[in-house]
Amino acid sequence: LFRSRRAITQLSDGSIVCSGSDYNLYVWREGDSESLMRLKGHKSVIRDVASFGSSLLSCSDDRTIRIWKKGFHQDHYESTTFFVADSRVTSTACERGRDYIVSGDGDGNIHIFQTDSLMETSSSISDMY
Repeated sequence: LFRSRRAITQLSDGSIVCSGSDYNLYVWREGDSESLMRLKGHKSVIRDVASFGSSLLSCSDDRTIRIWKKGFHQDHYESTTFFVADSRVTSTACERGRDYIVSGDGDGNIHIFQTDSLMETSSSISDMY
């Protein structure tokens, strides 16, 4: 039996992504009972997951946001991690075509991060506020 936490989203291809109680994300095909893949990386509870196209953002009590992008081989994701808060990151959002990520933390702060293009590179990200 799969035990999901509270984070869930749907990708543009119809796949469903949800967080597990084991600090991983799981990608499911709609209507299928077995997960397609497990995305490992967070070290604590995943609080939120958001999709933009076929890419994902996830945030966690481990004080990080991860950007998950499809790899060269379409059967896996590669992630980039950003430490963003002195407390747990409770929410995150991004709109496809925008050059920023918005997140909230456990201390009630809102963070806005700018990046060149989330779909192509995530190497230049900086806390704007």
